Amino acid sequence: PPPVARPTVVASGVAVGPDRIITALSRCADPKVGARAARVVKADDASGLMLLDAPGLGAKPLPMGAGAAADGVIVALYAAARAGVNNAAPPAEVMAATGELLASPARALAPLQGEAPGGAVFDRNGGFVGLVGAAKAPTRIAGVVPQTAWPVVEARKVTAFLEANGVRSEPAPGAGQTRSTADIAAAARASIYP
Repeated sequence: PPPVARPTVVASGVAVGPDRIITALSRCADPKVGARAARVVKADDASGLMLLDAPGLGAKPLPMGAGAAADGVIVALYAAARAGVNNAAPPAEVMAATGELLASPARALAPLQGEAPGGAVFDRNGGFVGLVGAAKAPTRIAGVVPQTAWPVVEARKVTAFLEANGVRSEPAPGAGQTRSTADIAAAARASIYP
């Protein structure tokens, strides 16, 4: 018999409602959120954004007020696949990477893996800066992914896309003190999906 196609993690997504996920992968033939079937609500080729509906997901929405950083140190969170067992769908875990936000156009200079598009980018206060945009697959050197400049879909474009499609994002907490990568990851981890 022909081999059974297994789902693969090709991008990350961020919960913007209990059943709604936004990602930066404007095309996908058979979208899933984790192992759950999803349908495309709206895709925008210009920005690369895609809004998905995954009924029954019960996700925790990510607060999306704009972060303060126009450039500077950032933290990116995304879902990356681990090796699957016995032809099962590969489990995913949330990965965190620090890097630098470059302006004009916005880019994240960080060591991200191929599943990073659609992942959330935060400033060091935990403010939402945007989503990692789709890019070509990263180069690996001796199995290590070096820092690469990934496009960033800025927070204002993400929130405008959501509002145009009837999704109000959760208000972000006010600016606070600089937070550690672990603190930012702990606060947002439940809102990141493969």
